[in-house]
Amino acid sequence: MKNADSIGFSKNDLGNYVVSSSYFNESSGTQMVYLNQTFKGLPVYNQMVVLAFKGGKLISKAGSFLPNMETLTNGAAASPSITPADAVRTLFQMRKLLCQPLISST
Repeated sequence: MKNADSIGFSKNDLGNYVVSSSYFNESSGTQMVYLNQTFKGLPVYNQMVVLAFKGGKLISKAGSFLPNMETLTNGAAASPSITPADAVRTLFQMRKLLCQPLISST
């Protein structure tokens, strides 16, 4: 990324984001770019950086990414540890919700 230093991205950040949106603002002459942080291919909740470029130069930056994601996640795998069905079952139990099975196991 051409402006990585001025944006403040680490080498790790450079491989862990997706462009969620980008558009040209005619009235200000700026290119707006919205980046969402990812980790092991998964989106990181509520971690976004908004960049504004004019003439190819960064003129504004808002937001940040969480640093040291490997440490924060204790090296956890990017795959779920429970099935979707077990997640729903656990939610129903925690909320004390009753639900009749739609399909019998017999």
